[in-house]
Amino acid sequence: MQRNPVEEDLDRPVVKNEKPPGIISFEETWTLLHCALTDPEGPDMLPYFAACVLTGVRPDEVPRHSWEDVQLEEEHPYLELNYAKGGRARRHIELC
Repeated sequence: MQRNPVEEDLDRPVVKNEKPPGIISFEETWTLLHCALTDPEGPDMLPYFAACVLTGVRPDEVPRHSWEDVQLEEEHPYLELNYAKGGRARRHIELC
C-alpha cells in the first residue's frame, strides 16, 4: 500500500453531545422493574435489570458474573467484579 486511505479528506459525521446522559429517576426505575416482573417474557430479565439499576454495574458486565461473585455473608454485603472495564483491577460494589 503506497498511501494511507485514512489521510484522505473524508466527510466525517459531526457528533453533537448536547447534554450528558441522564440518571434514571425513581419512577423510571420502578416502571422498568415492574414491567419486567409483570410482562410474560420479563421475569427472566428482572435479575439483569435489577443488577444494572440497583448496583450501577455496566450492562455488559452483568453476564460475566455469577452468584459466586455476590458476597452476602460479610458484614457489608458486596458484589465483587473481577472483570472491570479495560482490564483494570477488580472492584467491589456494596449492596447495602
